[in-house]
Amino acid sequence: MALQGYKQLADTGNYPGGEEITHGLTLINPLIADKDSKKFIERFNTLKKDLLDLAEQFHDLEHFYEHQRPTWEKLRKAHTAFQLNRMELERDAQAGPALKRMQEILSAKSPYGLIKEADALINTVNAVNSSLLAGRRTQAIAKIDAHIATLNKDIVAVKGEASLRSACIKPLELLKGQVEKQESLAHITQAEGEAVTEFDVAVGRIEDFLRKLAEQKKPKDDDSGKVIPPPPPPVKKQHVVKPADLVKTAYLETTDDVNGFLDALRRELEKAIANNERIQIR
Repeated sequence: MALQGYKQLADTGNYPGGEEITHGLTLINPLIADKDSKKFIERFNTLKKDLLDLAEQFHDLEHFYEHQRPTWEKLRKAHTAFQLNRMELERDAQAGPALKRMQEILSAKSPYGLIKEADALINTVNAVNSSLLAGRRTQAIAKIDAHIATLNKDIVAVKGEASLRSACIKPLELLKGQVEKQESLAHITQAEGEAVTEFDVAVGRIEDFLRKLAEQKKPKDDDSGKVIPPPPPPVKKQHVVKPADLVKTAYLETTDDVNGFLDALRRELEKAIANNERIQIR
């Protein structure tokens, strides 16, 4: 019986018509089980009005499960995928209402006449979602590429070995690959943050490499007995400056507030320069 097949799908909670199907089977099963013709006719006449209502409902159910189900599954799958970036999509003037309408259709008790809207709604949200992802990916990849370029330059400057290059660059390349495939805006932003951490770790590796070289090349005496100082390192030590950490109040509201912040920033920068360090602003 068709209703039995429909019930298996409806019972998953992902398809409509569960109440109507259960009610229909409750009406039909006793009729089918009744082997006495007279009792069958009597029961049929008693349930005639309910069976006529069921016949109308069955038309919608049959059309849905035999013809509309692929579109329904496409709508449900798309709506689930869009949940990854729901907050950003809801803020968009076009995607927000379209995403809301998708939810209304999926939660409607009788969505059969609404399913025709599915393709247009999916296309509207997908266009915005793709644009947001492309923009965020481009931004994240550009920053990761900048980290890689800086590290490559430093590794060349210190004449680092292939093992140093691999240890420094590979984690960033893996993060870049993740960003290129990632469908979640939040996860792309997270990968961008992890790239900063991996960059700092790589800088530490390069500084350790230089420190070990310096230990191997201890100062030597020249012919006059004077100590020859070692040459300056080809790559200065990194000093990260975070201006936001230097602000002591929630807002800068007066000239004194601004001057105090600028003085603190200047002291921090000058201290790094005095220590022969290179500054990275974050």
